[in-house]
Amino acid sequence: MILGLFLESFADYTKNNFKKANPKRFCDVGVFKLVRCPNYLGEVLIWTGVFVSGVTVLSGVWQWVAAIFGWVCIEPGDGTGMYETIQSFKEQGMIKHIGITAHKIGIAEECVKSGLYETMQFPFSYLSSQREIDLVNLCKEKNVGFIAMKGLAGGFITNAKAAYTFMTQYDNVLPIWGVQRMNELEEWLSFMELKMVML
Repeated sequence: MILGLFLESFADYTKNNFKKANPKRFCDVGVFKLVRCPNYLGEVLIWTGVFVSGVTVLSGVWQWVAAIFGWVCIEPGDGTGMYETIQSFKEQGMIKHIGITAHKIGIAEECVKSGLYETMQFPFSYLSSQREIDLVNLCKEKNVGFIAMKGLAGGFITNAKAAYTFMTQYDNVLPIWGVQRMNELEEWLSFMELKMVML
């Protein structure tokens, strides 16, 4: 868990400093030379550490099944108590909605089909596969809001206008662009004033 926390923090620090000096360039220094998304790898390591730290108390097939399922999709009765806690916060009026973020398509599909979440946050861009586009359509069918992260594919996409235009095809998708500077915000706002159409 400590390794994951350190990796995620160091990756975010590295990328932030790199982008300040090179706003138009894809980050390819430090740990980004070794791993495409080291910050997300760090997050996975943290949650894997949480899972591994509890394996000594698991006994019986169903406890293992519940723990593994809870590792990939938090749900009522999974043994962690996490969903029940979140649900109690909602019942008390402390939160209004329950959403989830996923990075693996299979887990995302499972979470959307579960009916437990009101929003799904998942990487989505014009480089997305048909299965990822199907996930967007599944969210619409299940009335689950879709929050598109990594709309510029982590820096691979450099044409912001094309990225924005792609998103406008999907009326149930809300992109989050990761704006860091005023000129970036102004650019995105300028796209919203125009009517973009996919050809």
